[in-house]
Amino acid sequence: KYNYFGPEGAAALAPAIAVSASVTECDLGTNNLGVEGWTIIFNALRDSPTSKIAMWDISNENLGPEIAKPLADYISVNPSLTSLNISNNHLTDYGRTMTGIAAISEALKVTASVTHVDVRNNYSIAGDGALQTTSTSYRQKKFQSPSCPALPQPAAHPCLGHHSDLAGWS
Repeated sequence: KYNYFGPEGAAALAPAIAVSASVTECDLGTNNLGVEGWTIIFNALRDSPTSKIAMWDISNENLGPEIAKPLADYISVNPSLTSLNISNNHLTDYGRTMTGIAAISEALKVTASVTHVDVRNNYSIAGDGALQTTSTSYRQKKFQSPSCPALPQPAAHPCLGHHSDLAGWS
């Protein structure tokens, strides 16, 4: 965290992370890797048979919806990933589009391993993006967002609830 090594650093780091079976947690948030750097990392890890990363923190990277495709591709094939912190980014392009959060939500539907996703401070995850993110496809996953309270049914949920544990929602 806080090294600000940018896309060039990501290109140098990606091959090492991809072949390491001992790295299980990776906190590279606030390093200004940008879409280019994160795409390099996620593509390297997506194709890695040895990666065992269970926890990713990519918070505070100013990432917009364009990171959704490489991140979603990685999420959908990684059986080790259990926790993802994508807080303090701009996955909705400041509320203009839900395509980024919707792509990530689709990837979460196909993976059983992810149980915790932190999407706090991603500006206006609402409407279709919130409904897709909190749909019944995500039972037993835990989402965090302090922007509005948890409601009893995800279909009626206007935004993600603070520390909403979706286990038992039907």
